[in-house]
Order: sequence, then structure tokens, then C-alpha cells
Amino acid sequence: MGGVTKCRNAQLPMVITPVNDPPAFRLRRRHLSVEVNSILQFKDNIQISDVDAGNSQMFLELRCEIGTLSLLEQPQYLNTFAVLNGTGEADDTLSMIGTLSGLWSPSLLQSIPFTVALTNIMIKMMFFRTNHPPSLSLSLSLSLSLSLHLLLQTDINMALHAMIYTPPMNWNSQQTGESDVIHLYVNDMASAYYGLTNINYTIGMRDVYALGVQEMIYTVVLRSQNHKPSVKIPGLYAYTDCESALSQSLDYR
Repeated sequence: MGGVTKCRNAQLPMVITPVNDPPAFRLRRRHLSVEVNSILQFKDNIQISDVDAGNSQMFLELRCEIGTLSLLEQPQYLNTFAVLNGTGEADDTLSMIGTLSGLWSPSLLQSIPFTVALTNIMIKMMFFRTNHPPSLSLSLSLSLSLSLHLLLQTDINMALHAMIYTPPMNWNSQQTGESDVIHLYVNDMASAYYGLTNINYTIGMRDVYALGVQEMIYTVVLRSQNHKPSVKIPGLYAYTDCESALSQSLDYR
């Protein structure tokens, strides 16, 4: 018997909800290079994300096997960022806590520090546009736009954006036969369950629901084709015949 085939289509809505997902590193490149006696700016090469962290704090540790790391910017507008180990200047090991909430989180939009910072930026832009030549107004607008761009970023990623790597003086990978390795570790401190800030990070990292992720970046320090020699004198003092305030320290570089 012949018949007519009938079909029916149906759609079933599906909602995917993250449940204690681990944080993740987004590395644009895992192999970086820098010339000897120079610095490497990371900019957006290292970023951290976590789909269920919300506005909770994360723990981040970075460790160089040979060189050092420095933070050119330590965001403080929400008081959720802090350097825990290290100073943020020429550290071989650097650990910090910060949030991943970003601009559009309710806690940031409603916070008084953010409102004040954003208001100051807008007032300065309006004042300069009406009282200064176009060239100065453009220069300040670019500067304030950069400030606003930094406010739009999450504070821990903002710190990573402003981080630089410095190899040891006169050290290069071709001479030693090895690259420097930067070890990265991030822990969500069980943020999916607690959603807390300013907690004791040692307790948060040991929580049964805390999840951590590790990554590595390999940095090759290139030998410069032609660079001038340098002279470093740790201390050189010149004294007058009598003991007086005229004694001075000389520093030659």
C-alpha cells in the first residue's frame, strides 16, 4: 500500500548552566621573545576567565625561573585587588588576588569608587574641550580614554595587561642554551559556591570545591646584534679634606 510520509519538527529548549567550572587562561602565544637587556610587555597576551566566578576574587601566582616580573599598574578602584607575595617590582615570584567581574557587574556599576572615577573622567573631558586648544583636548581625550579603558577591564586582567618581564642583565638564551619559563597558576577559591571577596585566600584555596589551573609560557631572550657595553660601579665615594656636609656619593652609569 502506498502512503504519504508525514514529518513533524519540534524544538526543545535547553539551558546550560555552569556548575563549578574551573578558571581558564587565554594565552595568545605560549612562546615569546625579547632582546637581551630589554623588557617584554605582556599587554593582552595573558588573560584569565571563569564562567561562574561572578565578582568573586581569584588567586593568581606567577613564577619566573630566571627573569623577573613587574606590575606597572595595580588597580585599586574597588579595593578587590592586592599583591600578596612580592612587591610588584622585579619579583621572580608574584602572587595576587583580584576579581573577574568587569565593568558590567552590578557591584561595579553601583559602587561609589567607580561612580566617582567615571564622573571625574567626564568632567575633565568637558572642561578641556571648552577651555583648551583642539590639540591639547585631543591629547587629554586620548589619555582619559585610556583611563576609561582600564576601568572597563577586570582588575586582575588589568594588572596582567600592565605587567612586564625583564631578563637578567646581559643574559640571553643563545649563550646559555635555554629559555626562561614563566609558570602560571590560578585558583577560583570555590567562588562558584561562595561568591565572596576579601576572604582568607589560604582557606579558599584549600576548600573542597576550589579549582586550580596551571600553564607555562616560554620566553626566549635573543642576543642583540649590536649593543653598547655598560659599566656598573656599585659604590664610588669622594671625600673632602674635612668632615663636612660637602661629602657626596658619585654614581656613574
